[in-house]
Amino acid sequence: MKRFLPSHFEELKKQVIEKAGISNLKTSDCYRLAVDIYVKTQKQISETTLKRIFGFAERRYNPSSFTLNAMAEFCGYESWTAYNSHVENFQVRNKPTRTWQSVRQAAHKITHYTLETNKQKSGIPYKHTISRASLERHIDLFEHTKANVCLVSGQAGSGKTIGLTHWVEQQLSKSLHKKDQNIYIFVNSNSLLQVAGYGYDGNRWLAQVLAMQINTIKAFLTSYKRQAPGNFYLIIDDLNNHIFNEKHFNLIINQLIDMSAYFSAFSWFKFIISTRPDTWQLYKHLIEGSKTLYANWYTSFNSHKGNESANMIPFSIDEIQQLANKLTGNHLQTSERFKKQYSLIKLPIYFQYYYKLKGKNIDPKMLNTADQYAIASPYIEKHVLKGIRNTEKQILTNLLFNHANFNNNEISINKEKVYHFIKQYNIAYRELLQSGIFLEFHTESKYSNHTEIRVYSILLATYFIAKNLLSGNNYAINTRIIELISQQAYPENIRISIMRWVIVFSMESCDLTFINDLIQRSFGTPYENHFNIFCCNTICNIGAKNIENRNKLNNQLNNTPFIEYVLLIPGLQTSYIHTIKQLLQFSLTDKNKIYIHSKLGLMAILLLDDVEASQHITTLKEYQNAALSVFAINPLHGLETLHHYFSFNTINIDAICELTHYYFKPEIHQPSKQHELILTIAFCCGILTNNPKKIIRLINAIQFSLHKNPSTIASQDFKITLQLFKDIELIRSGKSKNVAGYLSTITRTKTHKFNQVLEKIIRVLLDEHSYSDSVFHITHLLEIVIHEKITLLEVYIRKFLIHSANNFSENSIKEHQLALKQIQKKTNYQLQSMSAWRFPYQIGSHNG
Repeated sequence: MKRFLPSHFEELKKQVIEKAGISNLKTSDCYRLAVDIYVKTQKQISETTLKRIFGFAERRYNPSSFTLNAMAEFCGYESWTAYNSHVENFQVRNKPTRTWQSVRQAAHKITHYTLETNKQKSGIPYKHTISRASLERHIDLFEHTKANVCLVSGQAGSGKTIGLTHWVEQQLSKSLHKKDQNIYIFVNSNSLLQVAGYGYDGNRWLAQVLAMQINTIKAFLTSYKRQAPGNFYLIIDDLNNHIFNEKHFNLIINQLIDMSAYFSAFSWFKFIISTRPDTWQLYKHLIEGSKTLYANWYTSFNSHKGNESANMIPFSIDEIQQLANKLTGNHLQTSERFKKQYSLIKLPIYFQYYYKLKGKNIDPKMLNTADQYAIASPYIEKHVLKGIRNTEKQILTNLLFNHANFNNNEISINKEKVYHFIKQYNIAYRELLQSGIFLEFHTESKYSNHTEIRVYSILLATYFIAKNLLSGNNYAINTRIIELISQQAYPENIRISIMRWVIVFSMESCDLTFINDLIQRSFGTPYENHFNIFCCNTICNIGAKNIENRNKLNNQLNNTPFIEYVLLIPGLQTSYIHTIKQLLQFSLTDKNKIYIHSKLGLMAILLLDDVEASQHITTLKEYQNAALSVFAINPLHGLETLHHYFSFNTINIDAICELTHYYFKPEIHQPSKQHELILTIAFCCGILTNNPKKIIRLINAIQFSLHKNPSTIASQDFKITLQLFKDIELIRSGKSKNVAGYLSTITRTKTHKFNQVLEKIIRVLLDEHSYSDSVFHITHLLEIVIHEKITLLEVYIRKFLIHSANNFSENSIKEHQLALKQIQKKTNYQLQSMSAWRFPYQIGSHNG
């Protein structure tokens, strides 16, 4: 018996009603109809069955062969099979061969439906998405080959669907303008279920999609076999073995292979099929086994990220910038720092979550580590752990990671060793592959086959490891979890990533208790920078979500030491500016706001950004004197002094008097925990005096204050900076007796690059290097300063190198002079204020 064909069955129902003489079928007529069928055929169909068939009751299954045969016999046919043959023969006799144009219209109707569906499903508003250069290049190369199948292979979330949607739209638009006759039929692989469910071959499936009879489609193809008005493109998206059971997918892939072989005789018929690397690796032997068949398949794999079965590469940097520009309406620029950190959002699925996180405030060059975790967290929760197998996935990932190899920022698992776990949780594993968390890599040799499971990203893997460790701690996020993580045998980068996830989990309730414990424990350790700024950015991301979160965080930020630690950023790292600015979204106390604007103002001066510095000084002027007088040194006076000096090359005497009062009576000005920032501003003002005795007195006063109040939170970098500047002034005063001993101590200490600059300066002053060596080291320091974007120091160093003209070529001197001119164009600060400075023998231009 032939398979159930819905269109034929609908026609049979009409004939049954006509045969029974019923003009308007009602529920009550079903009993009479059942009797009539039995009288004529001696086959009993229940009244309930007929109600289901004619829509008066719910029908879950197709009619049985017995029911179909009974209805066909009632209408005068021998059987359901005979009825189908009659219908098909009648349609062939009475329906003319379809023209190219009529098929084109039918195909494009289907294609437009698929396009609109894909647009609605796009994670980013489709109008803001971009076409994919790598995909278009791949298809263009395919067009210049004799192959008739183009394989587009990319991992889950690589943007295949939207990329193909753009490509098809472009082709339809070109067809309209060029008036060519190409046919494009764009469907999802779900439509191939008819192949598996109804046992269709490829031609019958194509006929069903186009609403044509099998004989009609064959006649259509035959009529254009030698030549056609245009090309016929059949685009099948997401041919993925994970969304079908194995039996059905085997039917589907074999029918597609048969179709490709059959249509290879038609030079104008082209397939474009998108799939995933692991799907291709599992089934490629069906194609590669035949040289003739394989010659018709265009793959052009590029071995991206070690994957020899992928040709759909992630976003390039240019594509990310183009996408960001479309989303914001601005012309954003990337940075070298961004190029090193964009590894997560280069995959389109993660860029979607980045857009959800930042909205129209998206700016890839400001992407930070905390943003990446804020992107990955909802992706895992909504895309990976969705459904009823959440627990199974967590259990399976824990089992897999217990057998994983952690090497060179890559996690790999031998599938053979964990196969019994995969077999036990097979559906969960298939869903994890479907989500893109795991990737399978198959290698074959003459004697063996090997499958390796890899994790797309360490960041994703450590989410599950962190969850597992939390379960071992009864899901309590406290200091004990810190000890548990430190005891793990994972590489350091894995442990740091696990800790970051714990930080993210702890912030789900907007509770800063754990974060405050963590930053106090890590203060002064190599992990300090790993966590402080990450915590700050995480808090800002959570606060930006909604007002409720901000309200919960406001009180805690003002009544915990969090901001005190965050503002104690070692050295002069300019990458922290954006992070610190974000804190101003919260309702902070005046004291905390003054600290933040003071920090930003000082950073702006060091960058020679006079406009930014002026804005923060103006903001500080809005605060009452009472709010500013609680500090050891008024930060507003200090910043105004620095700003005035670099603007007009003169020193504010009042500020120097305030410094003098401070360093002669430091015991009156005991600093609180956050005074490091204020003392830094005071110290910068003191350097302007260019008087070694005054500078040494100021440093002694600051060191006395730090020693007198042990509870002060002062970074080790700040203490080293003070001592190094003190050593410079001691050398200038002819008192260099103990300087070399201190240098040998800090050489073994990990400290900020700014202190490395100072240490080199002192060694030059001590004549530990020859003059030519000194110039070499200082040139290297210039590279460090440029990388850190500390423009003020860059100016000083370039001036020194220009004054060392005898040791440089004329081209080198011109290079430094040109660089200084470029800097001067970007600032209203007067570089002449540094003209009298002889690096490193003077630390200022004022002769007072």
